[in-house]
Amino acid sequence: QGAQTVDPIFMEQTLRINPTLRERLFSPQAVGGVCLAVLFCLFHYFMGAFMLCHLFFAALVIFLYLAHPASRQLVLLASPLLLKEVIFDSLRYIPFDWLQPIHVAEPYLLDRALFGVTCGGALVPINECMMAYANGFLDLLFGLTYHLLEPVAYLSLILLWKLHSVEKAQRYAAAFLLMNLFAFVTYVFYPAAAP
Repeated sequence: QGAQTVDPIFMEQTLRINPTLRERLFSPQAVGGVCLAVLFCLFHYFMGAFMLCHLFFAALVIFLYLAHPASRQLVLLASPLLLKEVIFDSLRYIPFDWLQPIHVAEPYLLDRALFGVTCGGALVPINECMMAYANGFLDLLFGLTYHLLEPVAYLSLILLWKLHSVEKAQRYAAAFLLMNLFAFVTYVFYPAAAP
């Protein structure tokens, strides 16, 4: 039997699909990502609030982008969620004087009018009615639910991407970013205490 020859077109396509580590590290996208990460860290440093979590966040995004084509696609799909994280983290630099007055009564009254329940003969927000049933288990349950918002958002994106389609994952990520942009605008122009 004769020696097998390698089809050069197949090899070229394979190399294009699976570039070497050197090609990935020095691609324009990788260099641009590193530049953005450095600017992100420098911004926080010069604003006086640089923390190791900023460096970890930037390094993780770059690593995931460069590690594998699937993780690269995940980073690109999650870019609206990542942008939300960056914007949220940057809200700390808005001077507190700009966020005055903080509205307390209006959101409370609106919450009570829209979602209030009758408890003890009076119309009260649900959280005030739940205070009568407070216990350690419910505190833990609701605390976990509150802190799982971010992981669940990323998990939902991954599930939509893998189980449905890229388009649904993109729409979800865009809607999540838009919802949070509305929240950020509210935070700046109508600061309110949570009901």
